[in-house]
Amino acid sequence: MAFISVIFATLFPVVVLPIFNRYTPIEDEELTDALEAILAKGGLRSSGFFKQDMSRQTKKENAFLAGLGKTRRVVLADNLIANMNVPEIESIIAHEVGHFKHRHIWKFIGIGTCQQISVFFLTHQIMQRVYPSFLSSPRENLALLPLLIILFGSLSGVLFGPLGQAVSRRFERQADSYALDSIRNAISLQTALAGLADRNLSNAYPAWWIKLLYYSHPPIGERLAMAEAHGLRDSRS
Repeated sequence: MAFISVIFATLFPVVVLPIFNRYTPIEDEELTDALEAILAKGGLRSSGFFKQDMSRQTKKENAFLAGLGKTRRVVLADNLIANMNVPEIESIIAHEVGHFKHRHIWKFIGIGTCQQISVFFLTHQIMQRVYPSFLSSPRENLALLPLLIILFGSLSGVLFGPLGQAVSRRFERQADSYALDSIRNAISLQTALAGLADRNLSNAYPAWWIKLLYYSHPPIGERLAMAEAHGLRDSRS
């Protein structure tokens, strides 16, 4: 499964994504030059800058840096290009570069592999204790398959779900910190995040338990506060 994760991360932008959306090269040279500079500052190169026709499906906005090696590409939703200026888009892509600088993709694969091993082991132990006939024959395997899927999903979601969300939020904070250090313009990140929260109808200040269970990113309110503190620190230095 770890091997499949690496293959999927490599092929995702060039094989999977075009199945669902149309991707066209971005022709705005001011924008592509600015994004190229952000990537170069992080020691990265892109195979191209593409616009995704996301407006066909939703009014939400998104931008990401997908792929590994020669398949790496920058993708901006057409909604995002229409609603953000160049400095704001720079701050969003700088955040994505931060994920690569901190090697978050590889860390997620490693963490996910450990989680999968743990869940498979626990599932195996529970099933064999509750149902001694588990794995004894193809017929028993098929009969117990629904219970196996429910147990596997429950362990993954209940036992490791909140932990995975906490790790993801930590990685997002690191990426935000990198973006702020890279662009040296906290205002552009703040306006970009505030605009995203407003247009995507995000809850900027959720209850603590909602954040614990469902938020893979820090709430927008926390990210804005972090950017503001970073901007005040820069203004004093």
